[in-house]
Amino acid sequence: DDASALLKFRDGVTGDPGGLIRSSWVANRVDPSGCPSQWHGVVCSNGSVTGLALGDLQLQGEISPGTIGRLSRLTSLLLGNNSLGGKLPEDLGELHALQFLDLSANQFVGSIPSSFAGLRSVVNFSLSSNKLEGPVPDMFASMVRLGDLDLSGNSLSGGIPPSITSLRQLVSLNLSWNAFSGVIPREMSSLESLHRLDLRQNRLSGELAPENAASLFASELQILDVSSNLLSGKLPSFSFVFSLRVLRLQNNSFVGYVPPALLATESVLEELDISFNNLSGTIGMVAATSLSILRLASNNLSGTLPIRLGSCAIVDFSNNNFSGNLDVIKDWRDSLQVLDLSGNSFDGVLSNETAHLLRLMYLNVSHNALSGPIPGTLASLRKLTALDLSSNNLDGEIPGDFFHSPSLTIFRVANNNLVGGIPVVSFLSSSAIPGELLSPTSISSTPPAVLFSPLQVLDLSFNSLNGSIPQEIASLSGLVVLNLGGNDFTGGIPSQLSRLRYLENLDLSSNHLRGRIPAQLPSSLQTLNLTNNDLSGHIPANLLSRFPLSSFFPGNAGLVVPGSSGAGIPSLRSRRGKGLSSAVKAGLIGGCVAATVIIIAIALFVYSRLQAADKNSSDERDVVKSPHRLEFGPPSAAKAGASVSLSREQLLPQQGNVPGSPEQGDGRDTKKKQEGLLTRKRSKSRTTLLDEGPSSLERAPSQKARSPDKLAGDLFLLDSSIVFTPEELSSAPAEVLGRSSHGTSYKATLENGHMLAVKWLREGLAKNKAAFTREARKFGSIQHPNILPLRGYYWGPREHEKLVISDYLSFGSLSDRLTERSGRRFPPLEWSQRVRIAVDITRGLSYLHTKHKLPHGNLKASNVLLDGSSLVARLSDYSIHRLMTPAGTANQILNAGALGYRAPELAHARKPKPTLKADIYAFGVILMEIVTGKGAGDIISGNSGAVDLTDWVKLLVSEGRGPECYDQALVGYDRDQEPPQGIDDVLALALSCILERSERPSIKVVQEDL
Repeated sequence: DDASALLKFRDGVTGDPGGLIRSSWVANRVDPSGCPSQWHGVVCSNGSVTGLALGDLQLQGEISPGTIGRLSRLTSLLLGNNSLGGKLPEDLGELHALQFLDLSANQFVGSIPSSFAGLRSVVNFSLSSNKLEGPVPDMFASMVRLGDLDLSGNSLSGGIPPSITSLRQLVSLNLSWNAFSGVIPREMSSLESLHRLDLRQNRLSGELAPENAASLFASELQILDVSSNLLSGKLPSFSFVFSLRVLRLQNNSFVGYVPPALLATESVLEELDISFNNLSGTIGMVAATSLSILRLASNNLSGTLPIRLGSCAIVDFSNNNFSGNLDVIKDWRDSLQVLDLSGNSFDGVLSNETAHLLRLMYLNVSHNALSGPIPGTLASLRKLTALDLSSNNLDGEIPGDFFHSPSLTIFRVANNNLVGGIPVVSFLSSSAIPGELLSPTSISSTPPAVLFSPLQVLDLSFNSLNGSIPQEIASLSGLVVLNLGGNDFTGGIPSQLSRLRYLENLDLSSNHLRGRIPAQLPSSLQTLNLTNNDLSGHIPANLLSRFPLSSFFPGNAGLVVPGSSGAGIPSLRSRRGKGLSSAVKAGLIGGCVAATVIIIAIALFVYSRLQAADKNSSDERDVVKSPHRLEFGPPSAAKAGASVSLSREQLLPQQGNVPGSPEQGDGRDTKKKQEGLLTRKRSKSRTTLLDEGPSSLERAPSQKARSPDKLAGDLFLLDSSIVFTPEELSSAPAEVLGRSSHGTSYKATLENGHMLAVKWLREGLAKNKAAFTREARKFGSIQHPNILPLRGYYWGPREHEKLVISDYLSFGSLSDRLTERSGRRFPPLEWSQRVRIAVDITRGLSYLHTKHKLPHGNLKASNVLLDGSSLVARLSDYSIHRLMTPAGTANQILNAGALGYRAPELAHARKPKPTLKADIYAFGVILMEIVTGKGAGDIISGNSGAVDLTDWVKLLVSEGRGPECYDQALVGYDRDQEPPQGIDDVLALALSCILERSERPSIKVVQEDL
């Protein structure tokens, strides 16, 4: 009977925190008709259980077969928001009377049973937020009454089941947050009752075809969300929209214009989000009266701001190409609450355009070219909680009125030309400061009012502010972030900062602060940066135990670390006793000279043997990843008696080598042409950072890092989320990743476990310090999901001490994944993964090309790094040519030619420099690598002799044998498998990218086609 089936289900429940089932589901509590009596969550009638309502009980366990599936008259099964797991039992499909099924927010695994097609009475069906995977059975044709279907938040894949389109009573369909692929079925337009369609966060591709969209949007549909997919093409006109209230199309690859009908008076839209696409054109006016949320961020929109904005409350136009001044804002309605215009090209003076926007809560106009003083009227906006004016050309002093604001919690004005002091002093002149901020003269018989400021984030960094840091700043008692770095502040660090009990991030770096560090700083501090000042005295022990030395050095020559021998960062060299006698010193010097002569002789002997052996052997080598130290300082001679590791690359004359890529996960150094052989030479070096040179000898790993007491170079960090000193970088265990025309790349692991990729630029390649710094900061601020940003750079006093620093990604590069054959670390890429990576590359390139007008300049498979298990592609080494002299740039382009990525027009230029079209050529070569699984520098033998990759592919295609070039990992080693869908199109796109310069498509066209 039903009671025994439920008792069996109870036995499968291993966790019942509330005890409601264990205490109430008792066998002897059954009425004469056989119904469970007073069992929690059980509804029973005439001896048959008709409802189970056990949601939100945090139950654990599994649903075993022969339990709930036996309740033949069950109409409602509500088990949502528990922790039930295991596979869904097949016999749940036998509940033919079931109308309401809710198994959401559990831990069910496996696939959806095809037997669920038997749920022919179901009205509400939810399996959301589980761990289900695989294709969804085409089981919905019999569910004619289904009105609400929710499969979101799983890992379901394959196409959208066709039978869904037969559900005439379906009102809400949610398939979001899965891995569905393919196109949106055209038959979706037959769902006449559909009000909500949510397909976001999948892998759907294709277009929103006009013939499909016309029927779909002309129905009852009110909410459409297809964001974060792989959709492309132009948007339909939407002139047929009658009921659509919410339209979310963001994070796709749509091109063309924003359909005017969406913004017209007739539109009933309340929310429109088309951000993160490739839309272009201008926005004339927004006449839609119902529109409240308008997000068009991260496209290629241009022109001036729209002259009308309707009744919008939230507007995001950030990261586009809008230009002109902001005067038009004064004609916008006062309904605006959030306005983001950051990352555009607005200029002119920032005046009082926003004074009438009394509801405004958030204003961001950072990263533009606005000039003039900061208007004090902004501080009069009583609801303004966040104001970001960073990275403009604003000048003058900071109005003190901003510290009067009763609502402002975030105030950022970094990277401008502001002068003067911090006006909190003048603001507090009439108000006493609590606690020790009170001066003896401020005490009176009447206690003054205590000031409270809501400010939580105050960022005034990288301006020209001067004077002392006022002790009254401690009255901003709610501060969480205080950044005053990169100014001209003098004097000491106020001890009153200790009163900021919520402060988590304090940055006072790169000023002219003197004196001692206060003994007490807030216990809430999580990050501290006092570097590049003139502080002195002992570092308080309580700070030294909480923060690394990188919080205090470089700079601050007078600081003393407790327990060290003097001021400056403590030396890591071993302490020694008395000095050596002159006789002993002379003996050691003589021994070192003799050892050096012997080493050179051995080197010459090994060199001659290697030359002879090379004629009969291939030159395949692997990178030896041995931990050693990154040493700042001149190269030191090898110790007498120490073992020396020699590589052929170091013994051969430098001019004879063709440098390879140094990038993460790729140790290719040269391309050696051997007929019929795919060769890759890999560095076998174990070297220290300053042992760079054409013929430098490599040393065995040092036991102690050599670190001078105070380094003369400058370390500039472009991201304050992690800070470190040159000394910490110097002593970090490291591995050689590879070499290139730029220099050598290393993986360095800091003490906190964070891994960095450090590129050591070859001597003579870098521009002068001013130009180098200007360019590094310019493109170091680039932020995009498919671009790996710079962490910082180091400029040393010697010519060969130039480092470029970024994060290290452990999932390798595209080159690793495509061309590894022996000793493979990674499984072969599936076709769908290759396409997604290619799309990611175009997104990163599109951002560089259209937003910043910057060519990558060094695009190759080894510079496409993969991040995380989802293998998100991120471009590294972008625009590094801008840091180099013309000779260095020419050397880089020569290297690209040797590796097979150089555009033909650069080979003949007297002064070659990277271009946008040259990037397209390199991307075409990468697409060929993706299709063929071969490297760009591979030399392939055939009937016509040895050819490189591009010539080989063009030859096969011209002879009608294109499929013969497809990677065997995709079509089988006997080429007996059907080629993946779309591979022909990708190959055709690759060939179009390597056409003559004038015939190559732009990155926008490439992205759209892909």
